[in-house]
Amino acid sequence: MSLLPSHPHLARLHTALTREQEAESDALAAALALPLDDQIAAGVRWPTLTIERVELAWRGPTLVLRARSSLHGGIREGEPVDVIFDGTKAHGRVLQTDTWPPTAVVELRARRDTPVEPQPGQAVQVVRRLDPTSWQRYRQALWAADSHPSPLRSALLNADFAAIPESVRPVDGLDSAQTAAMAAALSDHPLAVVHGPPGTGKTWLLGRMLRHTVDAGKKPWALAESNAAVDHLAATARSRGLDVVRLGHPARVHPSLQDATVDARLARGPLAAAVKALQRDLVRCQGRDRAARADRRRLRRQLQDLRQQAWDHAVSSAEVIACTFGTLARVRDRLPPAPVAFVDEATQATEPAVWVAVPRVDRLVLVGDPEQLGPVVKDPGNPLEDSALQRIVAADPDRCPPMLEVQHRMSTAVQALVGPTYGPRYRAASANADARLCDLPGVHATDLTRRSHLWIDTAGTGAEEVRDPISRSLGNAGEVRLVGHIVEQLRQAGVEAKDIGVITPYSAQVAALRNTPTLTGVDIGSVNAFQGRERPVIVVSWVRSNEDGALGFVTDERRLTVAWSRAKYLLVQVGDLGTLGSSRRFTDAADQLADDVVSAWEPPFADVLALM
Repeated sequence: MSLLPSHPHLARLHTALTREQEAESDALAAALALPLDDQIAAGVRWPTLTIERVELAWRGPTLVLRARSSLHGGIREGEPVDVIFDGTKAHGRVLQTDTWPPTAVVELRARRDTPVEPQPGQAVQVVRRLDPTSWQRYRQALWAADSHPSPLRSALLNADFAAIPESVRPVDGLDSAQTAAMAAALSDHPLAVVHGPPGTGKTWLLGRMLRHTVDAGKKPWALAESNAAVDHLAATARSRGLDVVRLGHPARVHPSLQDATVDARLARGPLAAAVKALQRDLVRCQGRDRAARADRRRLRRQLQDLRQQAWDHAVSSAEVIACTFGTLARVRDRLPPAPVAFVDEATQATEPAVWVAVPRVDRLVLVGDPEQLGPVVKDPGNPLEDSALQRIVAADPDRCPPMLEVQHRMSTAVQALVGPTYGPRYRAASANADARLCDLPGVHATDLTRRSHLWIDTAGTGAEEVRDPISRSLGNAGEVRLVGHIVEQLRQAGVEAKDIGVITPYSAQVAALRNTPTLTGVDIGSVNAFQGRERPVIVVSWVRSNEDGALGFVTDERRLTVAWSRAKYLLVQVGDLGTLGSSRRFTDAADQLADDVVSAWEPPFADVLALM
């Protein structure tokens, strides 16, 4: 048998998956080869913890761990880890972390053959683990697609997507572009693509489509690459009155959707009492002798079998199944086939992830924006950098998918930087066209809150980039101080912290901003992480400041589009135009915003940087 699928494109994706897995594995191995203190600094290991208590549950033991110092955010909630204690290494997953007192809750994976039995008081090492399961299952999905032809498979390979029907009837509550996109997406064609520029209500329209599909007696899947995108889509579907089951580990599900998780549905289901009874029996089964261990293994098997029955009932009783592609790869064969899968933020998913759904659905609807960021990969130049949606749209530049045209996020002034990317049809809705930050209740009119744009140019001020020796990411302490000052000015004007977002391209700068006391309560993240999100105010720290004009991935056109389209009323940028000016798009933006560019040499910014 060939080592690769027979179809050239599927074989190319198969090879790309292997490259990406090797790149991530090599990066983690290099970090774990560092001295222990450097591993901690690199975010792949926590300092030694102590088991405070052990709670027994159906998945396996759950450890409540206490640390002597704060736990860094390099290992996040929901991530797979290795837990090492008393010479034993067990796979686990982080459920929760707390800053003070510094504690973590880690769930161990139950093993029927050699179950682990940690004890309170034991010292524990927690190390980031690379889980190859998703890559393996994505490769299996490519093999399945290669050996099982279908109309959807052909459409996806040939970039053959649904056109707008010749006759489209108006739909109450939808504009003409939304109506056309919905008609194409709900047609009989196996593949549909909807282009949704920033703020045009992609997810809102998907909610309408999900409602229509369920009303037609069908049970669709609602998919996305990230947990945040799935949560947003699931919440939108529930706002339409749909009964949604949110698959995936509860640690990665938003608190507002915890009652939609399988765990919550199990607790409300007909087998809940029987499951609880077995859990109580398992907790009561103490002892470390052979007979006690055998009893615990038997009870775990019974509990897992019963949980499987309860899981099947919880999932099959829902109207909409919502999950990430990673979760779908794990549970796909346990799900009944679906008539259609709707994919939100489709450009964020690698193409092999999309192929996971293909053998189990009749139709696929991809909704996203090829002008925004694609998948995040560790291996530069890997074909996985281009999503399925991007490939499909690029296959025939003369054939464009239906595009949503009216954006409901930005004022016309804020939209100005990204408007040319989408052409004249892309426009602000009348309700928000002239909106300003100072129009919000409780916000005072100041020089800052009356603006739509502000650019603080740090050229020549000494606010320069610094590379972290461990993570190799970049930070800029001067820009951190300026961002803190801007946020203080906004807060004094009555802007609430929750209405402010601070974004930056670099993880080291994200960490520095999050450690700044004046930014407490402000939503801080990378540009990539903010795709699909919005805030009334966005402050961007561009970080790059060097004599060579080196910008790296900051110049990615799609990254700029994302950064410039997150704000509703006010976009503040902090950056060195001397360095950023090596990019034509930055130069054009500075020329376009000439009246809103101020030098950090001027008060009050010079005082912040101690230049005066």
